[in-house]
Amino acid sequence: MYIAIFSIFIALFILIRFIFLKKEIRSVNEQLQERHQTKTDMKIRLGYYDKDLEKLAKEINIQIDETKRATAQRRRTENELKQAISSISHDIRTPMTSILGYIQFL
Repeated sequence: MYIAIFSIFIALFILIRFIFLKKEIRSVNEQLQERHQTKTDMKIRLGYYDKDLEKLAKEINIQIDETKRATAQRRRTENELKQAISSISHDIRTPMTSILGYIQFL
């Protein structure tokens, strides 16, 4: 009798834990979909504590941070390239302007 009651409690505990984990996985999935659709840098939040799920969310958040850093680095590189092109363009135009001025003078 005690074994049956104990088994029922264990089964209920496992079932409830499974339901909460499924709910949390759905929540993480929805957060990822929302993040993808709105193109935000929002991190993953968890409402239910589970060691493995927490590790997964931590790794996803690390990937979000790395993506953010890579995007910022790409923007900096693009800006540096634009400035370099602008400087080269200016350096080329200045002698050409001087040469054209002398040619018009002559």
